[in-house]
Amino acid sequence: MRAMESCRALVLSLCVLSASLVLAAGRDVPVKRYVANLTAGRDVPVKRYVASPGAGRDVPVKRYVANLTAGRDVPVKRYVANLTAGRDVPVKRYVANLAAGRDVPVKRDVVSLTAGRDVPVKRDVVNLAAGRDVPVKRYVASLGAGRDVPVKRHVASLGAGRDVPVKRYVASLGAGRDVPVKRYVANLGAGRDVPVKRYVASLGAGRDVPVKRYVASLGAGRDVPVKRYVVDLTAGRDVPVKRYVVNLDAAPEEHFLPVCQDPDIQALIPILKKDVVDLITSRVPVEVLPLLEVLTADLDRYLPQPFAGEMRGIANCTGIPLGQIVGLNLVYDLTAFCTSIVAQDDKGIIWHGRNLDYGFADFLRNITVMVDFQTKGQCPDDRPHSLLTPPPPHTHTQILYTSTSYLGYVGALTGQRPNKFTVSVDERNQGAWWMNALEALLNRKASLMSFLVRETLAEADSYDAAIQKLAYTPLIAPVYFIVGGANVAEGAVITRDRESALDIWTLNPAQGRWFVLETNYDHWTEPPAKDKRRMLAMKAMNTTGQAGINASSMFQVLSIPYVLNENTTYTAIMSAAQPQVYITWLRWPEGHS
Repeated sequence: MRAMESCRALVLSLCVLSASLVLAAGRDVPVKRYVANLTAGRDVPVKRYVASPGAGRDVPVKRYVANLTAGRDVPVKRYVANLTAGRDVPVKRYVANLAAGRDVPVKRDVVSLTAGRDVPVKRDVVNLAAGRDVPVKRYVASLGAGRDVPVKRHVASLGAGRDVPVKRYVASLGAGRDVPVKRYVANLGAGRDVPVKRYVASLGAGRDVPVKRYVASLGAGRDVPVKRYVVDLTAGRDVPVKRYVVNLDAAPEEHFLPVCQDPDIQALIPILKKDVVDLITSRVPVEVLPLLEVLTADLDRYLPQPFAGEMRGIANCTGIPLGQIVGLNLVYDLTAFCTSIVAQDDKGIIWHGRNLDYGFADFLRNITVMVDFQTKGQCPDDRPHSLLTPPPPHTHTQILYTSTSYLGYVGALTGQRPNKFTVSVDERNQGAWWMNALEALLNRKASLMSFLVRETLAEADSYDAAIQKLAYTPLIAPVYFIVGGANVAEGAVITRDRESALDIWTLNPAQGRWFVLETNYDHWTEPPAKDKRRMLAMKAMNTTGQAGINASSMFQVLSIPYVLNENTTYTAIMSAAQPQVYITWLRWPEGHS
């Protein structure tokens, strides 16, 4: 019997085509040529040379495989080296140092994939520590814990970044993820969701930052729409609005030249001319057009300076007919929907946030601007002056007020006077108002609401003075003014008819009213059931709580669905006591970008 068993063993050993080397327990490794040092591999069918098959069996191998410690199910076309615990790794060429990596289809060289898995790579990958799911076309270096990073060319130092499709170079992406980049991105700390077309440097925790050109020093900024350079954006996503300076010491016709002469704006003018016509014809009744012509024909008679001169200067700079610029100002002034909130936090700081919603949102996003209105002279606290009179003698330049506006629009719907007050305008349902409104304007018995806001920003030197001016100056149409101050409990919603205020609804933190909120309906009435903005915004504010309110949480409240909608052109956050906080973001709601 023992002789027969020895004979059978001899026959089985003769079935091996060549020698085998150190095949310990490795399994499921199809190899065509040499296999060496398969420690735990088993199930190793071999077509050519196999030496020292310890427990290895059924290991089909196409070419060379070396040092597969616990690797299994590894179909390899060429060389694989140092696969410690890697498994399920189809590789076309070289793979080296795959410690615990698995499921890593690679077309060329891969080096130092420690725990990386699911990493299809076309060329070289270096030092992918714990990165996984990283399809890369060329070089990837130092991906710490990054995963899901499709890259077309070079990526370096991706710490914990994931989901980062990059077309060219990416360097030092700390914890950034979801960052589609077309060219260079450097030093993205914890930034995520940052689609960038060209260079981005030093993005700390910024996310959702579509950028067209250069962005530098984005600390924790999010919601930052940028067309060119953006510096020091604190927690923003979307896109921050470009900022310009208007010199109030210049002639009114020259005020907005820095805006309309910007090359980015100039490139939009052909589109702007068409969209202005479409907007006016869709919003202005036909029977009102003759009154617009009368207004335009004698603009200085019906509109005060600097507004008449500014409109004329914009018309000259853009080539848009003056009548259309006038119509544009009336349309914006009278047909915008909005959400505005003023709140006091538990430290007594007043925060003011607003969304401006308008049809033609895609068009308006392209021409949204922030403007710092500057003048030279004494500080406005000491020597206030009117827009309608020359400023006093000056010794230095300072920002008198700032507003968010649109190219061609000379009024203000959102603005801040530093260290004094903030203001936003919400439309109030007026019914059939066009004819009466224009007649009042032509008779010079009332003001455009956006003109009144700019005059208030220029002239009112306190929160109380702003409330008085906004509450009791005759207007051509009803409106809501939302005002925030620089001191404790300074916040109000002014419900206006044409003559004066119907109601002034103020903050009263001592009685639990730490915020007031306006969404185009009188606050003592219920909004239509189909409009959920008030209900959802109030719920979000109460969930946030007074201790949790700040610039970031206010932004989040204004970003919830319905409050943020397809017609939202921008979100602005302000704090009169902290004027540096004022920033405006262009908004592209998810699903509407």
